[in-house]
Amino acid sequence: MPQPPQAIIPHTEISLTAREASQGDIMESYLFRGIAASADRTSAKLTTDIRPGEEKTCAFALIQLLQRFNLESPKVSRLILQALLSKKPSEATLSVPPQKGQFHRQLTVATDSKSIILTIEGRTAERATHGKLISTTFDNNFHAGKIKSDGSIDFRELDRYPSIKAGETIMMVALAGTPKEGIAYDGSPILAEEAAEYPLALGQNVDRIYTQHEGHPAYEVRATKPGVILTTTKGALITSVEVNDRITINEIDFSVGNIGSNVVCPVSMEAGTVHEGFTVNVLGFVKIQTIAGGNIESGKDAIVEQMMPGSRLTALGNVLCRNASSSTITCPQGVVEIQREAIDTIITSHKIVMDSGASLLLNATLLCNQVKMKQVRISGTNRIVLGPGLFDKHQTLCRELEKLKTSHQELQGPLTTSKTKIVDQLKNLSAEFGEDETIRQVFKNIVNALKQFDFQRIPTLMGHLRNNDTYAAVNAAQTSVTCFQRLIQSAKEVEKKINQVEEKMKPIEEKINALSFSISARMRPSALMEIHLGQTGDEPLCLEPPMDIVDDHSMRLVGHYSLKEGLLITERSG
Repeated sequence: MPQPPQAIIPHTEISLTAREASQGDIMESYLFRGIAASADRTSAKLTTDIRPGEEKTCAFALIQLLQRFNLESPKVSRLILQALLSKKPSEATLSVPPQKGQFHRQLTVATDSKSIILTIEGRTAERATHGKLISTTFDNNFHAGKIKSDGSIDFRELDRYPSIKAGETIMMVALAGTPKEGIAYDGSPILAEEAAEYPLALGQNVDRIYTQHEGHPAYEVRATKPGVILTTTKGALITSVEVNDRITINEIDFSVGNIGSNVVCPVSMEAGTVHEGFTVNVLGFVKIQTIAGGNIESGKDAIVEQMMPGSRLTALGNVLCRNASSSTITCPQGVVEIQREAIDTIITSHKIVMDSGASLLLNATLLCNQVKMKQVRISGTNRIVLGPGLFDKHQTLCRELEKLKTSHQELQGPLTTSKTKIVDQLKNLSAEFGEDETIRQVFKNIVNALKQFDFQRIPTLMGHLRNNDTYAAVNAAQTSVTCFQRLIQSAKEVEKKINQVEEKMKPIEEKINALSFSISARMRPSALMEIHLGQTGDEPLCLEPPMDIVDDHSMRLVGHYSLKEGLLITERSG
């Protein structure tokens, strides 16, 4: 007697008896325990035999098993039934729509003559790429030095402080990507590992500008003001970056290298010691404890405690130096103030001041426009050169001006002769036309054009005078006008050059007329101070103590120079 139906295969109208349903439940449990899943849970495979007459039971078991994994639909049920009832080996794949928020999974059903194989494929989680440093516009690797053209290495060129301008890019950093969640064979999510951003801290005077790099999100680090790039590192990673226009360094030596030797560094600097053979060249001010034979160049003021032999200092602003020995100081536009002593030192400056009351000048050469000394101890032979180069420049310009004025004067004779010739030619032409008022007006216009040096109008006006009888005379007059025009142009060119030379002379003459000196000194026995004008070759004005003294001798000398009156001594004592 047939059993009444107890169950239905899901998503079908095929019924099963209670016995078939029970067998299907047992088979489902057995198959569930036998699933061969991959290590990452993204795929699973199960295989079971196909027994004739048990196709419904097998279908019931497989479809119920798939229900556990949220893989159920009429299409799934139909796919499995078709595979079980097929008399030939088959294989079919179905993309199973996910539940909300999930990805598609692939269900493959394959059969052979004896078994059915189900393969479920999910999707692997995609770990996003970590943020990384893509590039830098500076070399952040350590180098022992710069290889020169002869193959040797200059160990002073380390480029420790690369320069940057405002708005320029310092580096580019890739942002961390977005992770993509996966799905396991059973429909559960597979979480992707979160990616980390590149660990870069931004310091002062830099900004982050978001952009794209090869289609991926990234950002540029740009400087907001000029300066040098300062970074900190952790292993091979740059962990922070900033731009600073003021740096402080203890020692400028082989551990740091030259600063600004190839390109002027756009910073101000404070340093302890600049050692022999090393260079500092900056746009800002410098404050140095000791220059021990190094070379310093500053675009602004310079403050130096001590300059040891072989040191050089150049500043476009002012210089304040405590001690200088066998060194060179150049400050062409500013003031150099020596607080303590200048020994065997050459100082070039607009103005030199030594007025601390305890300073020493020994065997020094001072090239300046103005000098002020107060209670300075003077020893050895010292030289002051007032207006170095000014007198030579002035004499050169004077000679040039004299030549130009001579040339201008020499043009006056030909100009007068040419002018007289034109007047005579026009008078003769006027006589040819008699009292013709129309022609008389043409002559008046020609004369006015000549007075105004309007030579472009004259050929047209001359054309009104040309006929068969006056053709040769008009041409001769036109030739004379052309000659006069050339002489006028030459005279104007000379006048222009004269004006240019006179303009060049004005600032030089102002500087020469401002040359001055005020020296209040305690002269050591046999000490000598020579004051030269422009160069050391001329006979100097000398300041020296009496021959018979054994102690310091106080002396005072004040004076100035002008082109009109020459060297004037306004005060002299001692």
